[in-house]
Amino acid sequence: MIPTLPKLHAHERRYWKQATPIGFIFGFGSLMGPVMGMVIVYRILFSGIAGHLKEYATLKAMGYPNFYLARVVMGAALILAVAGFIPGLLLSFLRYDAVGVGCARPGGGAGPGAGG
Repeated sequence: MIPTLPKLHAHERRYWKQATPIGFIFGFGSLMGPVMGMVIVYRILFSGIAGHLKEYATLKAMGYPNFYLARVVMGAALILAVAGFIPGLLLSFLRYDAVGVGCARPGGGAGPGAGG
C-alpha cells in the first residue's frame, strides 16, 4: 500500500526523531540551547548588579523602595533581552536560508514556511 503524502511526511519525521542518533542529538541541543542562554544571561545580570552594588546601596539609603530597584534590574534585563534577541533572530534567518540552499530545500532560501 502506498502511503499518502501527509502519512509519508509523518513517518519520515518520526523515523528521524526516534530511530536515529541525530534525532536525539538535535532534541537534546534544542533543550540545552535555551538553558545555556538563560545561564549566560543570569551571569551577565549578576555581574552587572554586583558591579553596581554600591550605587544600589546608595539608592536604598536615599529612601528608594525595593520596587524601584527591582524595576531598574528588570529594565537592565529587558535591554539585555532585546539586545540579544534582534541579532539572534537576524542571524537565525540568515543561517536558515543558507542551510535551506545547501540542503536543496524546496523554495531555496526563501525563509520559513516557503516552498512546497
